[in-house]
Amino acid sequence: MSNCYLCCCQITEDNKSAEHIVSNALGGNKKSYDLLCRKCNNATGVLEDELCKPLMFFISALKVRRERGKIPNFSASTGSGKKVYIKSGFQVSKATEFKKINESEFILSAPDIEAARKNLVKLKERYPNIDIEKILADAQEKDEYLDDVIHFSCTLNDQAQRAIAKIILNYALYEKIEINNMKEYVDYINGIGNNNFLEMYNGRTPYFFNDDIISVVSIIGSQKEGKIIGYLQLFNIYKFYIVLNDCYQGEDFNSPYFFFTDGCIDDILTDIKVFEEDICVIWNTDNLKRDINKVIRKIRERQIENERNRIISKVFEKMKIKFPQEEYPYFTKEMINYFSNEVAVGLTKFMIHLRGKRNSTLR
Repeated sequence: MSNCYLCCCQITEDNKSAEHIVSNALGGNKKSYDLLCRKCNNATGVLEDELCKPLMFFISALKVRRERGKIPNFSASTGSGKKVYIKSGFQVSKATEFKKINESEFILSAPDIEAARKNLVKLKERYPNIDIEKILADAQEKDEYLDDVIHFSCTLNDQAQRAIAKIILNYALYEKIEINNMKEYVDYINGIGNNNFLEMYNGRTPYFFNDDIISVVSIIGSQKEGKIIGYLQLFNIYKFYIVLNDCYQGEDFNSPYFFFTDGCIDDILTDIKVFEEDICVIWNTDNLKRDINKVIRKIRERQIENERNRIISKVFEKMKIKFPQEEYPYFTKEMINYFSNEVAVGLTKFMIHLRGKRNSTLR
């Protein structure tokens, strides 16, 4: 039996708990039953929540896979203060709006049919005579592109930084690494100590391949530096390290766990020598902005591709109604012209909107 590293109690069959090395919301699926008791696991869950909140833009836009459950929708605000909802894949929809015209008439605007139905069911308590199915059947679907900037806060507060320290410590203990200052790290995670060890790193990225977006937690041993370093990289943007052992005398080693990558793990290149040269590169806002803008541009490329596919799929659905298969078993010139025109109109509208927003990067 092992002991919980946060409270030192013995882990038994009655209090054992599956601790994700990295939060499942970030793509982690590696678990251990030997790290935390159930009480400490539950108590520190709020830290992981606080880490994931400012990362929801990236989690949603990159469709980070979870072991269980779906990526939740979340709300954001535009520059003008309007509320919008963000779905997985960073699909933006307007919030539900209700406007009363008079005692018997109202206008309801909803992001989709399901949301409209839920709101109509609630409205039926106030307007018992409304026919929900007729309203939904008569509803008009309309494509709109957001013409305003969406604001996000990506600030990592103290609880989020404690979660980062916990992830690195989780993985180091999982990998059976000898750690020098265990009490200092544990006190900080438990919220009773100061952070004198977790450093933000903005040097050259040790794990990379072209413009692939990579999240990794790793333990790196450097014979030249005489150190063992715990390193965390989140979506190529947030990079932190902890010197876990500063009297290391063994050979160089590199033990990464990639919990998100948009490329092939086999293609990832590694350069652990960066810590021999860049260990003092702690804070560089230019590098941070550069990394964020690279990721945003890649997300934008994906959105363009997804919107093209959505427009094409939608036109196909409209064609099934306009040209029923029993009457049009083969493609006709009329069908080809209709398809081409509808797709061209949809893509032109989208690209005009996109050109107006082409400078929406971090400043």
